[in-house]
Amino acid sequence: MLPTVRISRQQHSSSYAVLPIQQKGAALMLLLTILVLGTLTTLVISITGGSNAAEQDMKTAKVLAHAKEALISHAVSVLLPTAPGAVTTSRPGDLPCPALDNSGVAAASCGDAAGTTGQSARLGRLPWMTLGLPDLRDGHGEQLWYAVSNNFKENFRTICTNPDQPGCLNSDSGGTITVRISSGLVINNGANPDPFVPSGVVAVVIAPGGVIQREGAAALQDRSAAGSSNPQNYLDVGNGEDNAAFIDGSATDGFINGPVLDINGNLIVNDRVISITYQDLLPKLEERVAGEVLKCMTDYALANNGRYPWAAATVASGSGNYSDVINNRFGRIPDTPFIWTAISSLGGMSFLWPTSCNIFSTSDWWVNWKKQVFYGLADAYKPINPPTPPVANACATGGACRVVDPPSTAADKQIVVIVAGKRLSGVAGGQPRVTTGDIGNSANYLEDANQLGVTFSKSPLTSTFNDVLVYQ
Repeated sequence: MLPTVRISRQQHSSSYAVLPIQQKGAALMLLLTILVLGTLTTLVISITGGSNAAEQDMKTAKVLAHAKEALISHAVSVLLPTAPGAVTTSRPGDLPCPALDNSGVAAASCGDAAGTTGQSARLGRLPWMTLGLPDLRDGHGEQLWYAVSNNFKENFRTICTNPDQPGCLNSDSGGTITVRISSGLVINNGANPDPFVPSGVVAVVIAPGGVIQREGAAALQDRSAAGSSNPQNYLDVGNGEDNAAFIDGSATDGFINGPVLDINGNLIVNDRVISITYQDLLPKLEERVAGEVLKCMTDYALANNGRYPWAAATVASGSGNYSDVINNRFGRIPDTPFIWTAISSLGGMSFLWPTSCNIFSTSDWWVNWKKQVFYGLADAYKPINPPTPPVANACATGGACRVVDPPSTAADKQIVVIVAGKRLSGVAGGQPRVTTGDIGNSANYLEDANQLGVTFSKSPLTSTFNDVLVYQ
């Protein structure tokens, strides 16, 4: 017989059940099991929730990186005209205007060259269809947003008269968008007060994240069809920065990267921002420009018995004269017609670029870049009369050819094309590029031996050297 627990008469009168000891132990075990299971359930829910958040963040980071890569690729691979009479606004470095709806198609325009119009149109959704992308969505299933700097938006024409002119696009151009980290600290200044440090951002892509209540708003963001055209229903405000609006060239009005919490620990910005900076884009554009010029030179030589035109004098081109100069084997790329090239060969060499070329003086993109580009010609490949082909392996057999060190100190280059990078503060004089005298001085564009155009240097990009060289 099982022992029983004795209870008092008062307990008995309260109708408390008398439980055997084994039953009481079983009840305690059951209660303990329930508590453990409850704790485990809470832990699993917590872990699962954390895992979902991590997956959302990972997806967001991946699509932002994908969008950034596509925008850079678009800018670097812009198609250029090859017809001498063509007038075009296309330039290496052009980025599409944002899409003003969820179609993914870029707007036809987002402002004039100076940026005095179209400010609000430079913020919208990522034009994924124009970029040839799928409809990219962040970890919360939202379409990406996008803003582009005035200097890098496409669909306008301008002629650069000085390096800081709005709308110019060459190696001296900087982005005009300000970006802050979550603390509110500016890390990219769109006002760009220092011409040697192009701090402003070229473009940003923004993942809006889930719905929250904007700081100062009375309700949650409305992402229904009725609210879909208003960026405030997707982009947030915090630490004095409103991601739903920005101003080109402002040091204070740009974008802030979340997450941002208020003083009570509430999430007020969950936007994630990825930037395209000067360093991301301009070195690639310089390589593109150098490649385009080298191709023109190579195609010209193929059509003219392996010989190249005389160069334009650097000093004269400071005042806008890009005519070829007889016996000049170093300078800027000459405009057509190549009068002295034709005279030197008694008409045996063409005074025009071939039709495969796209560095015509009527091409807007080339007008933006021509001051930045220089050319060195080997003596063995200069214009002569008659323009017979250079001797076989002219450089290898002792002809007067050009040195590019590295790759070697051998005089083995027919032509050398150099694209000057941005102005460098680390170079004596600071490389001013505004006045006629400034522009006519190669030392304000090129570094080391490249300034003199006798031998040439090719080095990694540093604070004191940023010339980009290609050669044949």
